[in-house]
Amino acid sequence: MGAQEVPWGAQSPWGAWSPWGPCSVSCGGGERLRRRQCQQQVCPGLGLESQICNTQVCREVGCPAGRLYRECQRGEGCPYSCAQLAGRVGCVWGGCQEGCHCPPGTYLHRDACLSECPCVLPAELLQELQNGSAIPPASPGLGTHSPPLMPGQELPPGSTIHLGCTNCTCLHGRLRCLEPGCRRDGGFGPWGPWSPCSPSCGGQGLTIRQRGCTDPPPANGGQDCVGPRTDSKYCQSPDCPVVTVPTPEPSPTVPGAEEEEDFGPWSPWTLCSKTCTLPEAPATKSRSRSCRRAGGCRGESAQQWVCNLPHCAAAPPCPDGRCAGQDCWWTPWGPWGGCSRSCGGGQQLRLRAYSPPGPGGRWCPDILSANSQSRVCNPQACKVDGAWSAWSPWSRCDRTCGGGRSIRSRSCTRPPPKNGGQPCPGERHHLRLCNPQPCGRGCPAGMALVACANRCPRHCRDLQEGLTCGQDEHCQPGCRCPNGTLEQDRGCVPPTHCECTDAEGHTWVPGSRHHDGCESCTCSGGRLRCTRQGCPPAPCHWSRWSPWAPCSVTCGDGQQARFRTPSPDSGDGECEGPQEQSRGCTGGPCPPLCLQAGSERHLGDSWLQGECRQCTCTPEGTQCQDIPCDRSGGCTWGPWSPCSRSCGTGLAVRKAACPCPPPSAPSAACNHSHSPHQELEACYLRPCPATCPWSPWSSWSRCSCQAPRQHRHRHRQGPAGCAGLDVQSRPCNTSGCSETSCAHPFQYQPCGAPCERLCSSLQHPQLCPQPPPCLPGCACPQGLLEQSGGCVPPAQCGCLHPGGPGGPQPLAAGDTVLLGCKECVCQNGTLRCSSEGCQGLLPLGPWSEWSPCGPCLPLPALGPATPLAAVQHRYRTCLDPQTGLPWAGDKAACSAQLRQERLCPDSHVCQDPCLWSPWGPWEPCRNPCSGGYRLRQRQPQHPADSRRCRGAHSQTESCNTDVCPGETCGERGRVFTASCANGCPRACADLWPHVQCLQGPCKPGCRCPPGQLLQDGACVPVAECRCGLPAANSSRELRPGQAAELDCHNCTCENGTFSCPAVACPSYGPWSPWGPCSRSCGGGNTSRHRGCQESAGGVPCDAAGTEETADCNPQPCPASCRLSPWSPWSPCTASCGGGTSERHRELLPEPGGREEPCLLQPLLLHRVCNVRNCSPECPSGQVYGDCANACPRVCTHLHPGTQCLPQTCQPGCTCPLSQVLQDGVCVPPELCRCRLPPTLPGAHNLSQAQQQQEHAPGSRLQHRCNICVCIRGAFNCSQEDCDVDCLWSPWSPWSSCSVTCGVGEQLSHRHPLRQRLYEGAECLGPSIRRTPCSLPDCPCPMGERWQGPDTPASCEQSCQDISSELPRNCSGALSPGCACQPGRYRNSTGHCVPAVLCECWHRGQFHQAGSEWQEECETCRCIDGQAACTTGCAPLTCPEGAVKVREPGRCCPVCREEWPEEPSSMCRRLTELRTIAKGPCALPAVEVSYCAGRCRSRTSVTPEEPYLQSLCECCSYRLDPASPVRVLHLPCPGGRAEPVVLPIIHSCQCSSCQGGDFSRR
Repeated sequence: MGAQEVPWGAQSPWGAWSPWGPCSVSCGGGERLRRRQCQQQVCPGLGLESQICNTQVCREVGCPAGRLYRECQRGEGCPYSCAQLAGRVGCVWGGCQEGCHCPPGTYLHRDACLSECPCVLPAELLQELQNGSAIPPASPGLGTHSPPLMPGQELPPGSTIHLGCTNCTCLHGRLRCLEPGCRRDGGFGPWGPWSPCSPSCGGQGLTIRQRGCTDPPPANGGQDCVGPRTDSKYCQSPDCPVVTVPTPEPSPTVPGAEEEEDFGPWSPWTLCSKTCTLPEAPATKSRSRSCRRAGGCRGESAQQWVCNLPHCAAAPPCPDGRCAGQDCWWTPWGPWGGCSRSCGGGQQLRLRAYSPPGPGGRWCPDILSANSQSRVCNPQACKVDGAWSAWSPWSRCDRTCGGGRSIRSRSCTRPPPKNGGQPCPGERHHLRLCNPQPCGRGCPAGMALVACANRCPRHCRDLQEGLTCGQDEHCQPGCRCPNGTLEQDRGCVPPTHCECTDAEGHTWVPGSRHHDGCESCTCSGGRLRCTRQGCPPAPCHWSRWSPWAPCSVTCGDGQQARFRTPSPDSGDGECEGPQEQSRGCTGGPCPPLCLQAGSERHLGDSWLQGECRQCTCTPEGTQCQDIPCDRSGGCTWGPWSPCSRSCGTGLAVRKAACPCPPPSAPSAACNHSHSPHQELEACYLRPCPATCPWSPWSSWSRCSCQAPRQHRHRHRQGPAGCAGLDVQSRPCNTSGCSETSCAHPFQYQPCGAPCERLCSSLQHPQLCPQPPPCLPGCACPQGLLEQSGGCVPPAQCGCLHPGGPGGPQPLAAGDTVLLGCKECVCQNGTLRCSSEGCQGLLPLGPWSEWSPCGPCLPLPALGPATPLAAVQHRYRTCLDPQTGLPWAGDKAACSAQLRQERLCPDSHVCQDPCLWSPWGPWEPCRNPCSGGYRLRQRQPQHPADSRRCRGAHSQTESCNTDVCPGETCGERGRVFTASCANGCPRACADLWPHVQCLQGPCKPGCRCPPGQLLQDGACVPVAECRCGLPAANSSRELRPGQAAELDCHNCTCENGTFSCPAVACPSYGPWSPWGPCSRSCGGGNTSRHRGCQESAGGVPCDAAGTEETADCNPQPCPASCRLSPWSPWSPCTASCGGGTSERHRELLPEPGGREEPCLLQPLLLHRVCNVRNCSPECPSGQVYGDCANACPRVCTHLHPGTQCLPQTCQPGCTCPLSQVLQDGVCVPPELCRCRLPPTLPGAHNLSQAQQQQEHAPGSRLQHRCNICVCIRGAFNCSQEDCDVDCLWSPWSPWSSCSVTCGVGEQLSHRHPLRQRLYEGAECLGPSIRRTPCSLPDCPCPMGERWQGPDTPASCEQSCQDISSELPRNCSGALSPGCACQPGRYRNSTGHCVPAVLCECWHRGQFHQAGSEWQEECETCRCIDGQAACTTGCAPLTCPEGAVKVREPGRCCPVCREEWPEEPSSMCRRLTELRTIAKGPCALPAVEVSYCAGRCRSRTSVTPEEPYLQSLCECCSYRLDPASPVRVLHLPCPGGRAEPVVLPIIHSCQCSSCQGGDFSRR
């Protein structure tokens, strides 16, 4: 890793790198550092880098402890240290040379080589943990009693920090933090609104409200809420209207929420009547409840409601899978249903259905509630017709003779007419005549005695309005007026002469008129007749607002409405103001829509419930249906784990529980403990800020009464795949908005939801607050939305294009834009994108980290007899070019390789695997009926080391749980269990640690009573259960109380399991790799070791358990080499005190120049000589002995290829037993230094000095893959074949077809699973293979037809071919695709058009169809794709200063400047100081302006009239228009001043000449 590159021309925020510092060591491999300074607050990258240096071997001590002298491996490089692995220090790889290096797979840390790096606790992470904890602040620690951690503290690998609910573990030098979740008790949310009164009409009912355990909901084992969740009270509903077809008004409450008195609980909602719905004929669901009172219950016993289901489309909504990435959409609204009330404000409902999203598409906003819409209907008050009260008793007769009257009355009050209802029919008063007999002996003048004098009417006042005559009276004799007349003032008059009496008792003469306000009344026939023809209409008055209706939802955010109506006494005028108002409401948090095993599922998720039901999360909740039963024993997958990375590509894992195959397949392997069943997949939450940073925020949009919300945005920057738009919104202060603020067509609203009326909110509806606030402002009329200060229909709303050059760009409605490979069109304020052209063009996310090494398995690519190997995988995802998030559209569009695998880099991971045999067959069931079990076994493949195999040796499963024929469960000591008779444990054997109890789906049947288990065919108490230990092909059983040795303990059998002492056993670490063999042939030995850690007060470590030895290299050594004769013995190296004499021989080449190694033949012989003492005393450390010349005497006698010849013993000084001389000092052989043997691979490439160099004991040298270790004066080297052939992975499955229609291709990939090492063979052959695929013909655009392999080929022509003189060659094979229909040509935009619409290609230029242009002496026109040209000059008009000129070689005149050779004009404004004088008066040093320069002046002859043309211009001035002059006062002798006017020149220019006498102008 080098310094971060900065684009050319950009200034780096970093300063220059400092020179490299000194190396930390002079030999043996060290580090050197360099630094740079950040010149800003934040700089990308690192300010410190390191590099390996001085890897040469130290002369005296060789390589430092833990280092190896080795060559560099292929691909070796950065990072090489823990600091680089953790990202704290950058790495600069300057190449690698043979020398002292850390072993492969280890990292340098504080001059030591570590296989696992520690972690450094950053201060930022420590602060984040303390600030983000959900519990009171505490100091993170490694354990309960550990001291607090400090910033920069080093944490050992594998250690974990605990704080609150966060655990951070040190892995591979980095801290990885997880939040498994805190225990949280539930709390009640607020009460929801009261439900509508039920029943909705007919008198007293019940209303309920509810609350949920949602604030907060219980989590991670927390307690549920304690207390009532439902509350109820009585309510009064209005009288039920009489309607022909009543409309049900279902309660919007959730199932089971209300329990009215005397009613039982509601049943669950039934399944929807259909699986899809139509707005005009919806699918419905229902529920019912029973009445528990004998006399009946008041309220609804059944309810019905519509289902929120997908639309029943006539054709499949997603033919051929083309809806990938398509969002959910709603159908048009259906018709409004009937009103629930004929007056008084009812509810009216209309419905719509949705089309579900395609793969990767988004669900419709408010999908759970937006399928229905209600409105207030028939808001007018219900008319109430008047009804009469009972008649009063008859009054007394007002005369005792001569004809009187008796009256009875009633009132229109039961009920009185209301809200425009009909008045009471008939009259208010009844009249009957009484006492008609004469008062005297005869009748008054004009009257006569008649037999029926009480017939009504009799008097003129009987005609008064409001009176009616009774018809059921018996005739009585008396006096009355003749027929056709009535009595008035004791006389008889015709009815037309009757006076009138009003309601106040005033009398009016016949024919008279009077006016009362705007009423005109006339007395006619004894009655007042009034009209209101001149009255103005009564003003309209609103009634009071109705109460707010219940919220449209019971949870989440909804709407509620209220209404008012014109009062009944209002006239025909219209009332001002809205009749209906709405506002946002909330019903509290919604419970999870779908739950599965306690986990929330998302819309569209599907899962299996058992073997025979499939459940799907729909807007209706969890919907399950029966499917064909899965009897294959498939795995039940758990949920996906959280992503391993918060940004970029991480890994998610899920695990499965997989039952074993049924008994019908006894040979099937069911190895549960071999490896957990798990799956990995890539996860990508968001791009990392370092890769795709956000741009700065744009400025906030402008506030106004028309646009009362501000928006700003930012976008992702970076390479392909960095996409996304982030938008923020905030409200404006609209308190100052009034009716005067609203220009047409905006309308003032004192209380509105402004966000929903803006085009800018369509693309991001989530920015609108819920519930919407009630704010004043100017709103567009219904159906229009605000955009750029105007009102437009939604279809004209523009969009924001997130990927424009330089940032987001606005798009007009209908504009099309490309976002990567997606073609998007702006519709209704949102971008609707199609991914049809994205096949193979999607951007890719980065690769994830490599997964942990998998299980050790035989690789099919290596052949059946190969050793086991482990594989790692890494993943990546295709990204959506529109959002920058993982691609969720058609999988065929993502054709890139998304998974890679490689062999695990740790070559020792599979050296000692635990291998299990396949599971054996099931034994017969231990019981024939009433509950039994059966068992099967497997064995470890390494019996000598079976303790390494952890897992189940045996498995049990339930069998024969049905009761025995003719018996009951109790007759065999069992009990019948309806829930789960096969639950674990069933038998005593299920308690043994090496036995796995398989349960499977629950079944009813017989099993042992609680506290008892099966043993020997009978149920026994658990205390009588025997214990079991694994043995060959069986289990060794022990009776209760017997002891057995387990690990390091003596354990006792109790309750079917072993009870062991609490003393801790020692903890043994993993075995180290086997060391080099002591001999390369002829039989040697090798060893390995492991560490052991004792616990305080625990069992001590066993020395035999920490060391192991094994035989190695038993093959005989070759003996076919040729040697030279021995040389003569050399002189003794010492004359006394013991010296050495030696002779040598050499290896001779075989015929052909080839040398055969002589591994066991010595090439150098030593003998000890002159052992007599040089002095009476032995040197320090030596002792006098009888055999001072015994072999070996010195360390060099131990070197390989060397042999010390034993001789006849001679006395003298020598080293003590088991010691030899080295540098004159006696040392154990283990401290002898080593020299490189001549047979060491690569030794012939070393110089003589390097070959003679000695290496410290324990030094390790590596050549290729072999390691040599200095042991007892000789290098012991492994002899492995280092050449590794490259290995291909298996071919991947064929990809999806590259096209969605027509002919395409499918791909299959493979990659090197193992790289070639040293002289191994390369991977031969391609990494990709292809095969054709054919799908149905593609739909072609207008004017084209599909041309496939089976279609007769036709030669397509382009518009350019029309004018081409070369013949069209169509003999070659044509690729499948859409081609132009005959008679059409492909134009430059790619469309097939008729010839009349073809553009023309003329002399290297394109011209549009029908266009005209001038080309030299020709006028051309584009007709039918060809240029038709005619000769002639176009009219020419020259601008001022230019004339027509016919130039040689041109056929038409052109415009040229009149005098091109004349220099250009120049006229400038200058200033200078002058003395202004007038007579004797003067003023010195006055700054004045003037014009100077040259201007054109010439007379020329022209070819046309007037044949002479003159041009005469002057360098003229232009005065300042604001103040053209200034007045100066010139001092004069005698003290007076003379005023003068001086012009102010503003500018100068060449123009017609002006006079210079300013005083005259």
